[in-house]
Amino acid sequence: MVALRHPLTGTLYEQLPNNQVRVVHEAETEASVGIFDRDGRWLSGSLRVADAQMCRWVAEGRSLRSGAPGSSARAAAVGQEP
Repeated sequence: MVALRHPLTGTLYEQLPNNQVRVVHEAETEASVGIFDRDGRWLSGSLRVADAQMCRWVAEGRSLRSGAPGSSARAAAVGQEP
């Protein structure tokens, strides 16, 4: 499973089966969760907006190790060393 944090917002993008992505945005008091397709289209959940490019990278199984385009030192792979 691939999981990446958005380099600017800190939002967590997690790979799911069937080219779907679980997106978790944690605020100070609560977390919003949404399920999106590989193109960033909302499928379900309270979070209705996601970064389409991040959804594509995660759905395709890309990680910082596999060279996600535009990845930087600020992007953090969850559970992986860059």
